[in-house]
Amino acid sequence: MEREAKKSDAHISNPAKEQEIAGISLSLRISPFWRDKPRLWFVSFEAATNDLKKSQAQLAQMVIAQLEKQDIEQISDLLYNPPASDQYNSLKDRLIFAYEESNSRQLQKLLSEIELGDQKPTQLLRRMRTLARDKVPDSKLRLMWARKCTTPCTFKNENMKSEN
Repeated sequence: MEREAKKSDAHISNPAKEQEIAGISLSLRISPFWRDKPRLWFVSFEAATNDLKKSQAQLAQMVIAQLEKQDIEQISDLLYNPPASDQYNSLKDRLIFAYEESNSRQLQKLLSEIELGDQKPTQLLRRMRTLARDKVPDSKLRLMWARKCTTPCTFKNENMKSEN
């Protein structure tokens, strides 16, 4: 009978243990900060923390934990004098501003530096769309894309999928 009691105790949930496991699981889902793609890192971070009921300050602390020294130096003034509200969004805006290429630099890459190389035409198109950031009309983007392809690039439908 004592054995049965121990077995049933094993199935009783322990909130502290569950919280610890959830914290470990979350830390595994959040990757270190990506300097080369800060906006995309924040999309990933927000997806991982979406179900949590965290305050702006708690989210900011979670972001800081993923930063390296040079990243922290970019936000040091916000750490020494944190804003009264919107701490997470302040950090997010600052890090994106510090590391993301300017619109003019992205357009320069789009116009002169991007090439098909080893990627598939659809990958090139996706990269061009990312660089264009809705600043270049779709029709012009398609023309630029077709010129960049070393083999003829055609569309299957209006969703701009390549046959290649």
